[in-house]
Amino acid sequence: MSKQNYDSQFCGSLPISFVNQVQSYGFLLVCDHALTVLQVSDNAEIFTGIPYQTIVEKNLQQLLADDSYTMLRSKLSGKNQQRFTLTLTFNSAATSLLVLVHVKDEYCLLEFEPADDQMTKGFREIYLQINEASGRIQQSQELQQSLTIAVEELKAFSGFDKVMIYKFDEDWNGHVLAEVMEPGMESYLGITFPASDIPRQARELYLKNPYRLIPDREYTPSKLYPVINPLSSGFVDLSDCNLRGVIKVHIEYLSNMQVKSSMSTRILKDNKLWGLIACHHREKKFLNFDQCSVFEMFSSIISTRLSAMELQQNLNKTQQHQALMNSIIEEIYSQSMLIHAVANSTDSMMQLLDCTGLVYVSESKVICYGACPPVLAIHELVIWLQMKNFTTLFSTHSLSESYEDALSIAPLASGLLAFPVIPSKGEYVLCFRAEILQRIDWGGNPNEAIQFDEDLKTYHPRYSFEVWKEEIKNTSQPFQEYEINFARELQRIFIETKLKEQNRR
Repeated sequence: MSKQNYDSQFCGSLPISFVNQVQSYGFLLVCDHALTVLQVSDNAEIFTGIPYQTIVEKNLQQLLADDSYTMLRSKLSGKNQQRFTLTLTFNSAATSLLVLVHVKDEYCLLEFEPADDQMTKGFREIYLQINEASGRIQQSQELQQSLTIAVEELKAFSGFDKVMIYKFDEDWNGHVLAEVMEPGMESYLGITFPASDIPRQARELYLKNPYRLIPDREYTPSKLYPVINPLSSGFVDLSDCNLRGVIKVHIEYLSNMQVKSSMSTRILKDNKLWGLIACHHREKKFLNFDQCSVFEMFSSIISTRLSAMELQQNLNKTQQHQALMNSIIEEIYSQSMLIHAVANSTDSMMQLLDCTGLVYVSESKVICYGACPPVLAIHELVIWLQMKNFTTLFSTHSLSESYEDALSIAPLASGLLAFPVIPSKGEYVLCFRAEILQRIDWGGNPNEAIQFDEDLKTYHPRYSFEVWKEEIKNTSQPFQEYEINFARELQRIFIETKLKEQNRR
């Protein structure tokens, strides 16, 4: 079977940030910049003792204790204050509430939840635990070891039944790399979950909000009152809100996994979504804001370690390969004809670019080194490259996805790194990588990730997460960034050398 893309265009287009509902562990106020309430979630009375309908159109100065209102106004007047937290008290309630404030162009969103004044652990104990865990992660030599330490520490801190870390691949499928869990739970270590489980729109929300907490999948959702925001004349965008309601299909997904509570925390690398810390609990479980912030801190620690390890690995590989590059350049400059330089430095070029076959096409001559496709197939491939007008470097680890005729040569040429020297004359360097059969263990059949009812409108997630095995053909090891960079430098030198050749004629 050829590689498929299991991302969901359907789920990726759903407006999940405009659900107009919030979870029950807190309540939401939408205020204008003068702090007059425009909308309120209908569960506000549980926390404030004030009927929610009467809160609308009141100014927060009428509702909050004087010192709380003054503190909120002071914070809002600060420059570049777009997201901050405070502890506030309503006149009608004896207890304090923690509020997360989001300042928008038209209005402010205020998310309230109970303030936990008696943390189970003091600041010093939490700091020491995080500091010790950070040190262990920084000292680890391998990525797997770093991730294992992270899940162990987070499980010990949070008490979740299961903590996992998984990484997204280039198609946004999630591979579980580390896991720690309570006995009797189903292990997902080494399992791959299709991209449709966290579709595009859901992934984009992690770039806005560091974590997603669902303390109770059986919660009773609270709606905003009034439904329509009077300033925007539409539903409020809750992308940034932790309290944002959960869409029905995800509730079903957690139920099918036999999970009542979950939490997901982003892991960024180079400001892009690299993966997630995913936590499951078989019973209801609430984490307060401070505890969630610890997950956010661990995410930053892991992100920093990922970048440092990749930087070091690339540096090591670059240093190792620079000697090969230097020998190739020396050979090119010592020869009067590029074709002779290629012949003398073939082994170094193949080692540098980690290819199983290398071809130099010059003036209709096809010179092959290593395991290469037949000459006729190479001529046809060059014609295809010319038709596609690839004037810069082209690389792929699944050539048949873009070039259908590559299926017949996939065993020898599933991967291709090609760069033109003189494309108008069909002069190219082609680096091939042989096919590597991949066997993927999916968490359930990815072809059944979304199932529609007969009305073709109501849909459900898959019911089973039993391992479903798939064999992927017609793919090779992907070309790494540092290899592509070396190829670009070779291309530049090849073009320069060829132009000098032509000028001597």
